[in-house]
Amino acid sequence: MKSLAYTTSRLMLSAALIGAGTFSTLALADDDLRKYHASPAKNILSTKQVVNILEKNGYKRIHDIELDDGLYEAEAYNRKGQEVDIKLHPVSGKILRVKIDD
Repeated sequence: MKSLAYTTSRLMLSAALIGAGTFSTLALADDDLRKYHASPAKNILSTKQVVNILEKNGYKRIHDIELDDGLYEAEAYNRKGQEVDIKLHPVSGKILRVKIDD
């Protein structure tokens, strides 16, 4: 019969591995955004460049621009007047996601 300490350590190891697997699955759930994370800081666009890109794409009243988790995030209004949250690649300026703000 195995000792309680051995059984407990096996259960803890199993739980840790399951948790790590769950975390990995969650981390990889959005491959489209993950593959665009920032390159070296010297190549990152300025906030003024981000504003110019968004304006060229028809967005107005652009605000709350920040670099978060390796992507630019901004809030703005689209051509229909809806407030949207936008994610952009910090080097290329490619718009990766636009979500209507709730």
